[in-house]
Amino acid sequence: MIGPVIDAFAHDLGLTDFSWSRQQGVAVFAFDRRGTLYLEEHSQGLLMYLSRNVDAREPVRARLSQALRLCHYQHNWPFVVQVGLREASQLVFLARLPLTEVTLPALEQALALLTRLQDQAASAG
Repeated sequence: MIGPVIDAFAHDLGLTDFSWSRQQGVAVFAFDRRGTLYLEEHSQGLLMYLSRNVDAREPVRARLSQALRLCHYQHNWPFVVQVGLREASQLVFLARLPLTEVTLPALEQALALLTRLQDQAASAG
């Protein structure tokens, strides 16, 4: 059961009133600088993705190229990481956590990794 783990994660983020049982399988957390974090339960585990707006005025080609390079399997990240664009205005990094790996330390590690990847992609733009 991942509910108690996600509740503890939300509590550590300062959301003391959060309850996974009220989220119907998807939770969204908006941060000022980090972006928007989504947690989505699926049959084999948890999808955790972090999106940030891409400024239409910035040259995005370098940022997108860097984002794709960051997701290459040779980086040997602790989670399977993918990247994509949402509505052509948001860069999204996604980590897949198998059900057996959904623990509080894993969620914290995944959030740190997704934040780092967003920061590194942004520095290329």
